[in-house]
Amino acid sequence: KASLPFLHALASLTRANLLLASGNSVQALDFAHSAFELFQQHRHNSYLIKTLYLLSQIYGSIGNKELAYEYLNAFDQRQEAALRQQNLAVITTLQQQVNATTKIEEELQKSEELLRQRALYNMVFGILFIGLAVLSFLLYKNNIERQKTTLLLENYNREKNHFIGVVSHDLRSPLNSIMVLSEFMRDDPEMMDAETIKEYGSMIFGSTMQMKHLLNNMLDINMIESGKTSVETTPLDINQVLKQQIGLQSVVGKDKGIITEFTTEEALPKVLANENALSRVVDNLISNAYKFSETGKKVSISVREVGSQVEIAISDEGPGLTDLDKTKLFKKFEKLSASPTGNEKSTGLGLYIVMNLVKQMDGNILVESETGKGTSFKVLLNKA
Repeated sequence: KASLPFLHALASLTRANLLLASGNSVQALDFAHSAFELFQQHRHNSYLIKTLYLLSQIYGSIGNKELAYEYLNAFDQRQEAALRQQNLAVITTLQQQVNATTKIEEELQKSEELLRQRALYNMVFGILFIGLAVLSFLLYKNNIERQKTTLLLENYNREKNHFIGVVSHDLRSPLNSIMVLSEFMRDDPEMMDAETIKEYGSMIFGSTMQMKHLLNNMLDINMIESGKTSVETTPLDINQVLKQQIGLQSVVGKDKGIITEFTTEEALPKVLANENALSRVVDNLISNAYKFSETGKKVSISVREVGSQVEIAISDEGPGLTDLDKTKLFKKFEKLSASPTGNEKSTGLGLYIVMNLVKQMDGNILVESETGKGTSFKVLLNKA
């Protein structure tokens, strides 16, 4: 801590500087002499030198050139002495550092050979360690890749076996129906009137439509899973595709006593789509609508222009979708909680195929449904 005399001297020096700066040289002189005596008494050499220089300035400002010169000369002498003392201390310190450095260099030279040997050993061990680490990493990575490949193959085989089982089971029913009905028609053709033949023909047609739907889904899923689908879009008359599919599907709806309603806008623009892919999308959605509709209900198919897109909406008056059903939509082999009203079969692949084909045509598909109030699927395709 600073002593009280030193603080008093420092305050006097500061006051003298302020008075000199304000032009009050006479009062500044008193404070400067007071500071000088205290610094000299307590041997504060650095502040004493500053005070000598200040006295020289004060005497110069009041016109006493002789004393100004005298204090300036004393300032130079003390500053020179202080510099010599500082230089001597610096030289002494440098000499000590040089001596210490020399000693360290000697010790370093003695251990240099040992360090070289250790460095060589460390390098050899380091190379061996890095080699082992790289080898271990490659083995680990190879093992992980093998496990992934094995898991993918197991999943693929499991899905393939499941798919084959589902399709085989679902094909058996329409094949049996066709076989039994055709056998009746073959064995007793003369016993059948026109109405019975028409009824049997309609049932055979419905069974073949089921088989065609299942086989088409098999082909579609095979192309999607193998990455071979390449949907090229061209300007397409959407009404032409819809009317063709409605004509084929409406027979199934009529057999179930379901009303089919189709509405479209006049001068509807063409869309960028693929005819085969769009036919498969519409086929699956209309088939689903009939599948979950009761006799006397209505399936509505409408087309309209919406901004830069054209919307196809296929709506039914069936049981609608539960919250759990909505989480299953567009996934493979996922069947909904509602049962088909005519015991139709389903692989659980139709909506998965629909979503993939719509995406490949750069379109969107939306679902609106409320339990007990039916479901509406909306496909949005870009205008050509």
